[in-house]
Amino acid sequence: MKSIPAQLLADYQSGTHTLAQCVLFSRLDGVEVALTSADVPVVVGGRTYLSDPGLTVTNIASTAGLAVDNLELRLLPDAAIITEADILAGRWNQAGFQLFEVNPRDPSHGINQLMEGILGEVTMQRGGYRTELRGIEQALQQSIVWVTQKTCRYRLGSASHKDGWCRMDLTSYTHAGAFTGIVNAQVWEDSGRAEPTNYFAQGTITVTSGAAQGLRFLVKQYASGQFTLALPAVIVPEVGDTYVAVAGCDGTRDTCRDKFANILNFGGEPDGVGEDELTKPADAYD
Repeated sequence: MKSIPAQLLADYQSGTHTLAQCVLFSRLDGVEVALTSADVPVVVGGRTYLSDPGLTVTNIASTAGLAVDNLELRLLPDAAIITEADILAGRWNQAGFQLFEVNPRDPSHGINQLMEGILGEVTMQRGGYRTELRGIEQALQQSIVWVTQKTCRYRLGSASHKDGWCRMDLTSYTHAGAFTGIVNAQVWEDSGRAEPTNYFAQGTITVTSGAAQGLRFLVKQYASGQFTLALPAVIVPEVGDTYVAVAGCDGTRDTCRDKFANILNFGGEPDGVGEDELTKPADAYD
């Protein structure tokens, strides 16, 4: 059963106190952002919740079952806290959040924990940002069964129920370097690379220094030290910035066997018959 601190409960019951919502965001890169809907910063548990971006939280829609609790959150742009470039670059994807209510005049009265989960899609609207806050029940909406397919369903290097049982040790397939040329937002170069053509195709490249530090990109093509990304980068590295690139896998049985020597863990069914073969009438086999 949910418990609300006695002093905060008294604030609710009095009807004369102004309550504010506070949200703590935790991005996957370790950055935390604390915001409040109050008109002044609020300090809770030693952390300052900023009021600058103009936080607005809609009413929470909550159910007693396993349906996903959700609500919307709106923010005004703030170059020092949440930038459009960071959003477009994916730094806020799958960020976690904790939402609670507090008496901003006296936070020592305690907090009323309202919701926690992950962010949904972040969009621009009327000069501000809008995002859906999805409750922890969202994880229960995901498919948990495998579907047969010709190519491997596992993520390269994974060893879990979530991403599959590839189990490939990628240490020898992971390579560090520094960019010697930036052609544009989608084509980057390292003249010191000597791997064969398309060695990194379908792999990833993660920038480890500079403005794009921490961002990871999918490699579409690779040849003679030139990486072509699947999509242009929003935040582009500069010459001299460092990176780590991981060899790619196209999911075929031949690649699993010949490139990674990992055929025992191949997660596809390349020899399976198609739907037409399974559903054709018996006399068609004569």
